[in-house]
Amino acid sequence: MTIPGINIYSATSIVAETGDINRFDRKEKLASYAGLTPRQNQSGSRDIRGHITKHGPSMLRFILVTAAHSLIKYSKKIKYQKTVIS
Repeated sequence: MTIPGINIYSATSIVAETGDINRFDRKEKLASYAGLTPRQNQSGSRDIRGHITKHGPSMLRFILVTAAHSLIKYSKKIKYQKTVIS
């Protein structure tokens, strides 16, 4: 709950959906488990990346995306970075 955008309900849901968080070595593995990584089709030199895979628990994906939207909407630091980048 120390992460901006995460409240008691989302923290509980994340723990319930992932189980033991220590089974994920890196954040990329958690993202892949949640289905938040892009589809990738490779053949020779051709590399096509598509939409997210949507494999894994849909509730976990929903909670993480909602938390990210909340962070972007209410965090002044993230809002500032967003306007500087675009």
